[in-house]
Amino acid sequence: MTSTFEQFREEVGSLKLDDSLLFLNHLLAVAREDSTDPPLKHNLDRLKYPLPAFIVHSIAKWILLEASNLGVYTLDWARFERLKNLWIALPDPIQNDPSWPTADPTGFFERLFAQQLPAQRQIQLRDIGLALALFRDAGTPVSAEEYHLRSELEAELGLPIETFMKMGHLCLAIRRATLHSHQIPATFTHMDFVQAWKEGLTWCDQNVWEPFLRRVACTPQQFRECRNCSEYRVTDVQFIAFEFNPLFRFPLIEIHTGKFLAVDPRLLISRVTWGLFYDLFERDRTNFSERFGDVFARLIGNMLSSVCPSHSLWSDSEWTGRARPDDPRLKKKRGDWIYKGMDAVVLIECKSLRPSLPLTQYGKVEDVQNLVGRVAAALRQVMEQATAIQQGTWTDEGLPTFQTACVLLTYGRFNTVNLPFFRRRVRQKLSEQGLPEQPFVILALEEFDMVIRLVDQGEPLDKVVLELAKVEDSGEVLQRYATQLAQDCVSLFTRHNGGTFLDSLTSETE
Repeated sequence: MTSTFEQFREEVGSLKLDDSLLFLNHLLAVAREDSTDPPLKHNLDRLKYPLPAFIVHSIAKWILLEASNLGVYTLDWARFERLKNLWIALPDPIQNDPSWPTADPTGFFERLFAQQLPAQRQIQLRDIGLALALFRDAGTPVSAEEYHLRSELEAELGLPIETFMKMGHLCLAIRRATLHSHQIPATFTHMDFVQAWKEGLTWCDQNVWEPFLRRVACTPQQFRECRNCSEYRVTDVQFIAFEFNPLFRFPLIEIHTGKFLAVDPRLLISRVTWGLFYDLFERDRTNFSERFGDVFARLIGNMLSSVCPSHSLWSDSEWTGRARPDDPRLKKKRGDWIYKGMDAVVLIECKSLRPSLPLTQYGKVEDVQNLVGRVAAALRQVMEQATAIQQGTWTDEGLPTFQTACVLLTYGRFNTVNLPFFRRRVRQKLSEQGLPEQPFVILALEEFDMVIRLVDQGEPLDKVVLELAKVEDSGEVLQRYATQLAQDCVSLFTRHNGGTFLDSLTSETE
């Protein structure tokens, strides 16, 4: 009997590669109202839910792996719907786990949500603003002793960070222009870059677009080679639906020599913003993660300073620089930042944590337990200092013996870390280490930006953190503030960075 996945592969393998990728691009454009196609829009409106971008990404991946231009069929709505239904019908590995009814579902939800939710959360202004604030601004240190992330990243890219990001947006602008021209919609060539240069974008020359394309574009053959890397490929076919998709690394596909297509143009924005982390991580691994942590902490300090009076903030790096060498507190664990509020002292620890490939591909017990250990180790730094503050050890630094609340800030977003079954594991781990219980919450950078937005709106930071530390029934930890954030969830700090960049692009193209 043919399995669901074998049926899916057989269907995909009969398709014409280029034309089918073009259809997926057109499908997303119509769904997002970037393009018009009444019959296709009618079919989309018949769906009981918005078109799932992750299914489009998955189908595109397997077209690139299995199809060729010698295929018999071109993808159309009927064939897409059949492929969509087959993909949704793929059995989840958890169905083979007899202990599922009583098992901790953390791993199951992490790999499920990590595949489905990112596309729904993308806000271009925030992505751009945070990327510039992190890689460009915080990445430029004020002293020679600090890690110069910006210069190292630009050396690796072969381009200034802003130029790399501009190229991503130029590709989007060219793609929008082709939707209403005589060209094949959604494709562009080197000559489009040449034309942009002739029209006044003097920074867009061959010395710019060549290194850019090497980073973000690949041929179908290179796509297959990337997927076949042992790091990316799952070893158990049961987890094939959760395998890493090289489309996130190479959102541009060179369908013919010099002709490029972005199946989902929004992936370009992710690649030239959040994806900048992986340009150095894939090269230096742990060494980069450790150095990145200091830059991350600088960014958080800049964000806090945008809404908090300087007298209300305490910085560990600043204190370490002036502390006496024999100060016993130097040997104790400490957080990166502290905010002295009216009702609580908020301790913040910054870590370059992000979901690992094993966690998002398999979500097995050992993957979850590894994450629990890393989270608990990070929280321990602030919880030990919180206890010391309550004991009066830090009163000479103006840190009162108030109630405390602990925040762990992560670069990547985890979907289950604030749910009760994960928090119970963390608390148990901390208890085993002899730490008294403290209120805590774990926030990704994008979530912290929403917290800063709440402070922009007049909410006290300590009050918000205390409220978030109580949430244990939702992966969306900021749900209780949904109404306040509904109209605008991007902080003024981030909006300024992102808006200035986008305004500069507009002025260049006028």
